[in-house]
Amino acid sequence: LRIAALPVVTWASALSVLSVRPGSRVLALTAGALSVYGVPLTFVIGIVFLAISDLTAGPVRSPINRTRTRRRTPTTSRWYASWVRMTLRAFGLRYFSGPGSSILVLVPLMFFLHNNTLSPIQESIAIRFAGLAAAIAALSVAADSLVIRRPPWPWVRSLPFSSGRRVAFDSAILGATAVPALIAAGIFDLNAAPALITVMPFCAFRSVSAVRKAPGRPTSASGTILLEGGLVAVATAVWPWAALVVAMLTPLAYRTAVRDDQSQDVSRWHELHHLATGDSLSWSDQ
Repeated sequence: LRIAALPVVTWASALSVLSVRPGSRVLALTAGALSVYGVPLTFVIGIVFLAISDLTAGPVRSPINRTRTRRRTPTTSRWYASWVRMTLRAFGLRYFSGPGSSILVLVPLMFFLHNNTLSPIQESIAIRFAGLAAAIAALSVAADSLVIRRPPWPWVRSLPFSSGRRVAFDSAILGATAVPALIAAGIFDLNAAPALITVMPFCAFRSVSAVRKAPGRPTSASGTILLEGGLVAVATAVWPWAALVVAMLTPLAYRTAVRDDQSQDVSRWHELHHLATGDSLSWSDQ
């Protein structure tokens, strides 16, 4: 019976390695294992399974043609992953300079709370202001690094994904640099965390908009971020309900960032700013 099962096993083995439907390949392997078992019932069941597998296998697909088709037509998710990977690669280790800069604000806050006798209201105001100031500092440093390492690239609009997605990804990457500052502020006062988290999407979208407008500005992106973020920090620290007003402006900040991304001048030349001192080709500082 096992000798009679050899043709069935050969047929099943050949069918299991072809580029056919996965279910048919699994059924062929099962048929080969049952037919060689040596029992008449399993031999008959194996033949039936093999016949069903062959009927449902469908046409043989060429893996070479499928690979070429995938390379010619990359999916949209691959463009998204490429954009995020390119942004993080542009940052490199400089990505941690943003969270590191927030320490310059949080350490004075710790000494301020330790060396002064404050009422609960005064303590909450100080923590909300310092927490948001630290987050804004992280956003500004990360945004300036992004402008230098990955300047605004108008040609990227020709790629098959929208400005809204690029703005969303950049805001998430920049906003992640402010998370350590928010966690530290929450450790000082857990009640301050909701107000800080509420205004962060608005600040992240405004940071992305500042990155798009940075070329040609002496203050780069950090000037706009520090100015607007400072106003938001003061308002949220003094009036916690102001965080709700800022949160209501988040959709407007998103649409503004998308419009700034779409309105970039493709033909404009953006010269990188540098100090003339030490430049052997500079005539102005000799």
